[in-house]
Amino acid sequence: MIVKKLMGSVGWADYGDTADGEIHRVILRENGELVVDVTCEGYRYSASLKKVAGSQYKGQWTCLTDRRTYKDDVSCTLYRSDEGYLLFGKWHENGANQYWWAELSEVDHFPDETHA
Repeated sequence: MIVKKLMGSVGWADYGDTADGEIHRVILRENGELVVDVTCEGYRYSASLKKVAGSQYKGQWTCLTDRRTYKDDVSCTLYRSDEGYLLFGKWHENGANQYWWAELSEVDHFPDETHA
Protein backbone atom coordinates (compact mmCIF):
# COMPACT_ATOMS: atom_id res chain seq x y z
CA MET A 1 0.00 0.00 0.00
CA ILE A 2 1.37 3.42 -0.95
CA VAL A 3 1.07 6.04 1.77
CA LYS A 4 1.57 9.76 1.18
CA LYS A 5 2.45 11.94 4.16
CA LEU A 6 1.48 15.63 4.05
CA MET A 7 1.79 18.72 6.28
CA GLY A 8 0.65 22.33 5.98
CA SER A 9 -1.65 25.08 7.22
CA VAL A 10 -5.40 25.07 7.77
CA GLY A 11 -8.13 27.73 8.10
CA TRP A 12 -11.84 27.94 8.86
CA ALA A 13 -14.37 30.63 7.98
CA ASP A 14 -17.83 31.17 9.44
CA TYR A 15 -19.69 34.13 7.97
CA GLY A 16 -16.76 36.53 8.13
CA ASP A 17 -15.04 35.01 11.16
CA THR A 18 -11.88 33.03 10.59
CA ALA A 19 -9.78 30.78 12.78
CA ASP A 20 -6.30 29.50 12.05
CA GLY A 21 -4.91 26.19 13.16
CA GLU A 22 -1.99 23.88 12.68
CA ILE A 23 -1.98 20.62 10.76
CA HIS A 24 0.05 17.99 12.61
CA ARG A 25 -0.33 15.33 9.98
CA VAL A 26 -2.42 14.30 7.02
CA ILE A 27 -2.24 10.75 5.77
CA LEU A 28 -3.63 9.96 2.34
CA ARG A 29 -3.89 6.24 1.68
CA GLU A 30 -4.20 4.55 -1.68
CA ASN A 31 -7.48 2.88 -0.56
CA GLY A 32 -9.28 6.26 -0.36
CA GLU A 33 -8.77 6.99 3.34
CA LEU A 34 -7.82 10.49 4.44
CA VAL A 35 -6.83 11.16 8.07
CA VAL A 36 -6.27 14.71 9.34
CA ASP A 37 -4.88 15.70 12.78
CA VAL A 38 -5.17 19.42 13.54
CA THR A 39 -5.09 21.86 16.44
CA CYS A 40 -7.25 24.99 16.49
CA GLU A 41 -7.65 27.45 19.36
CA GLY A 42 -6.10 24.95 21.79
CA TYR A 43 -8.33 22.02 20.79
CA ARG A 44 -6.97 18.92 19.06
CA TYR A 45 -9.18 17.42 16.33
CA SER A 46 -8.86 14.21 14.38
CA ALA A 47 -10.86 13.74 11.17
CA SER A 48 -11.28 10.45 9.33
CA LEU A 49 -12.71 10.65 5.82
CA LYS A 50 -13.34 8.21 2.97
CA LYS A 51 -13.34 8.93 -0.74
CA VAL A 52 -16.94 8.99 -2.00
CA ALA A 53 -16.45 10.07 -5.63
CA GLY A 54 -13.59 11.45 -7.67
CA SER A 55 -11.64 13.72 -5.31
CA GLN A 56 -14.48 14.16 -2.78
CA TYR A 57 -14.19 12.86 0.78
CA LYS A 58 -16.73 12.60 3.62
CA GLY A 59 -16.41 11.54 7.22
CA GLN A 60 -16.40 12.71 10.82
CA TRP A 61 -14.12 14.69 13.10
CA THR A 62 -13.68 14.00 16.81
CA CYS A 63 -12.35 16.17 19.62
CA LEU A 64 -11.71 15.02 23.19
CA THR A 65 -11.98 17.80 25.75
CA ASP A 66 -12.84 17.75 29.45
CA ARG A 67 -13.15 13.94 29.25
CA ARG A 68 -15.94 14.26 26.70
CA THR A 69 -15.72 13.35 23.03
CA TYR A 70 -17.36 15.68 20.54
CA LYS A 71 -17.91 14.69 16.91
CA ASP A 72 -19.67 15.86 13.79
CA ASP A 73 -19.53 15.73 10.00
CA VAL A 74 -16.74 16.93 7.75
CA SER A 75 -16.30 16.85 3.98
CA CYS A 76 -13.75 18.15 1.50
CA THR A 77 -12.41 17.99 -2.01
CA LEU A 78 -8.74 17.22 -2.55
CA TYR A 79 -7.02 19.32 -5.21
CA ARG A 80 -3.54 18.43 -6.50
CA SER A 81 -1.03 20.53 -8.41
CA ASP A 82 2.72 20.73 -9.00
CA GLU A 83 2.95 23.04 -5.95
CA GLY A 84 1.20 20.64 -3.54
CA TYR A 85 -2.28 19.83 -2.28
CA LEU A 86 -5.35 21.77 -1.19
CA LEU A 87 -8.24 20.44 0.88
CA PHE A 88 -11.38 22.58 0.74
CA GLY A 89 -14.74 21.67 2.21
CA LYS A 90 -17.37 21.97 4.95
CA TRP A 91 -16.86 21.41 8.65
CA HIS A 92 -20.01 21.09 10.79
CA GLU A 93 -19.58 22.13 14.44
CA ASN A 94 -21.86 23.58 17.12
CA GLY A 95 -24.87 23.49 14.79
CA ALA A 96 -23.14 25.54 12.08
CA ASN A 97 -21.54 24.74 8.75
CA GLN A 98 -18.11 26.28 8.29
CA TYR A 99 -15.80 26.25 5.32
CA TRP A 100 -12.33 24.87 5.96
CA TRP A 101 -9.20 24.56 3.88
CA ALA A 102 -5.69 23.21 4.24
CA GLU A 103 -2.70 23.95 2.04
CA LEU A 104 -0.38 20.93 2.14
CA SER A 105 3.07 19.90 0.98
CA GLU A 106 4.38 16.34 0.79
CA VAL A 107 7.02 15.44 3.42
CA ASP A 108 9.20 12.37 3.94
CA HIS A 109 8.65 12.33 7.72
CA PHE A 110 6.50 14.15 10.26
CA PRO A 111 8.48 16.20 12.83
CA ASP A 112 7.43 13.91 15.71
CA GLU A 113 8.03 10.72 13.74
CA THR A 114 11.00 8.58 14.68
CA HIS A 115 12.76 6.72 11.92
CA ALA A 116 15.74 4.40 11.85
